[in-house]
Amino acid sequence: MNCQNCEQELANVQEVTEAPQAETEVKPAACASAKPSIPYIVAFASVCLLAFGYVLMWVSNLFLRGAGVANAGFITSTFGRIAACLVHSAILAPAIVAIIYAYKLYRDGKTELSIRASKVAILPKILYFFAVFSCIDTGISMFLCILGNSIVGIGDIANNYDIIAEVVDFWGYAGIGIADKVHTMQDGVGAVIVAVLFGFISFAFTIGNIIVYNNMKNYYDTLVATSEGSQYDKGNKPPYLLPLIFAGINVVLAILALISGVWVEAVIKLAIAGYLASHAFVFKELHTELHKTSID
Repeated sequence: MNCQNCEQELANVQEVTEAPQAETEVKPAACASAKPSIPYIVAFASVCLLAFGYVLMWVSNLFLRGAGVANAGFITSTFGRIAACLVHSAILAPAIVAIIYAYKLYRDGKTELSIRASKVAILPKILYFFAVFSCIDTGISMFLCILGNSIVGIGDIANNYDIIAEVVDFWGYAGIGIADKVHTMQDGVGAVIVAVLFGFISFAFTIGNIIVYNNMKNYYDTLVATSEGSQYDKGNKPPYLLPLIFAGINVVLAILALISGVWVEAVIKLAIAGYLASHAFVFKELHTELHKTSID
C-alpha cells in the first residue's frame, strides 16, 4: 500500500466492509422473531386442544367412570377404561412432543430446523396408524350391516334399522337415542338399503382418514427432507382439499358427540377438525414459499 492512503480513508474502507456483515447478523434474529400466520396459530392451538382432550379422557375414565367418553360398548370395568386410555396415550404423547417442538421452531427460527420438524411430523404418522387400525372396527360394522336380514330377530334386533343402532351404540354414541327411535320402524327393502349404505359410508370414512393422514405424513416427510437440504420439487402437491372436507365432517361428528353426551369425544373431534383445516392452509403457504426456489 502506498503512502497516499491516509488513516481516515482506511477507516472508511473498514466501515464499508463491516456494514454488510452487521446486516447479515440481524436477519436470522428477525426470522426467528417473525410472527406466525393465523393457520400456524390455529394448528398449534388445535394440537394443544387434542392433547387436552386425551387428558380429559384419562380424568373421565379414572374418576368419572367413563362419563363423557365414547368408550366401546364392551368397556365397562375400570381396567377396560384404563386400557382404553393407555391405547390413546399413543396419540397424547406425540401431541405433547409436537407442541414442544412447534414452540421451539417458532422461538429459535431455523435452528435445528430438520430435527424439530421431524418431531412435529410424528403426530400425523400416529394418527395414520390409528386410522388404519380403526378399519377393524368399521370393517366389522360394515359386515354386520351387510348381513342385514340374516341377523334380524336375534336378541333385540327387530329390523335392519336396529343394526345401525347397535353399531352406533357399540361406538359409544348410545346417548343419541337411535335405538329407541328405530326399534319400532317398519322393516323392508328400504331398511336393508339404508343399513348397507350406513356400513359402506362408515368404512369409506375410515379409508378417507387413512388417505388424509397418509398424504399429510408424506408431505411432512418432504418438508423434513427439504429442511435437511434436499431440493423441493415443483411437482409436489400439498394436501389441501381433502383435509378441509374431513375437517368439516369432524365438526359434524363433534356436534353429534355433544348431543350424545360424550363431550370428551366432542373436544377431540373439534381438535382434529382444527388440525386438519389449519394444516391445509399451512401446507399451502409452505408450498407457495418453497415453490419459488423449487425445480421442475
